[in-house]
Amino acid sequence: MASSITACSGSELFACAQSDQCVLDGQLGTCEPDGYCSFPDEACDSGRRYGDLAPAGLASTCVPVDPGSTSTTAPAESTAPPPTTSGAPSTSLPPPDGSTSTPPDSSSGPEPTSSTDTAADSSSGEPNVVLAYTAALTGCNDPINLDPDLCEMLAQPYPGAMTVDLDDRMIGPFHGYLRFDLDDALVPRAVVSVTLRLVATDDTSANGPSSGEVYAVEPFTYEDLFMLQPAPVGMALAPDQGAVDVGQVVEWPLPPDVLADGPTSLYLGVFPLDTNGIDYWGAEGPQPPELLVELLP
Repeated sequence: MASSITACSGSELFACAQSDQCVLDGQLGTCEPDGYCSFPDEACDSGRRYGDLAPAGLASTCVPVDPGSTSTTAPAESTAPPPTTSGAPSTSLPPPDGSTSTPPDSSSGPEPTSSTDTAADSSSGEPNVVLAYTAALTGCNDPINLDPDLCEMLAQPYPGAMTVDLDDRMIGPFHGYLRFDLDDALVPRAVVSVTLRLVATDDTSANGPSSGEVYAVEPFTYEDLFMLQPAPVGMALAPDQGAVDVGQVVEWPLPPDVLADGPTSLYLGVFPLDTNGIDYWGAEGPQPPELLVELLP
């Protein structure tokens, strides 16, 4: 299950989901239908005035009178459920601390790790939800050596990175592979968008002219990468995103129907298009890969 993060827009705006989030100097306010807090003010015909953290044009102005309302001062009760958290491990953004460890056990990976944020308002007036899943398993290999440990050693810096490189030494191509474990917070019919996010390492040799393209691949374990390169399934899900600089965040928009069947895990491959490859942080690095899933409320 996903944990909740308070919905804020920048450092000077605050969007609410329910009235108990609107408190000013110990006074309970109202979460208005537009998602911003108001507080009692007898100088307003409606009896309510927007707070200072509403957007420009609304901040500190009177809330318009609702023609169908006979009450002007009582805070409205929200029907939205309060934020909930589960007992599963969760992260804030950015995720894990980059500590190194042995490759994940293929038979029992970590619990699905995700966090929840809010996106732009939907047509219903409620904000969309964005789930951020951290990669449960990553690795890379080439078709000659078939050794993910060696591939990690070739990526810079070591350990914690993976390389995506077409290679010109009759060894490659080096493919990067990722597994994301999903949970019950993901409702396939409500998926609006899916984005794969990787971060190039901070090594001076991590950059290159081509990000690589993304495919769905056959399911794999870390041990499988010592025997094969998982085969792509169908056409590319996302094209090359162009040149990548040191430390750059790279995002590939994926088709929402990649989650249409409600998979428990999503297996992806990043395939190179240039011999000057990219070194990306893997699951054990300080900025591991993420799968961002936007859902309707």
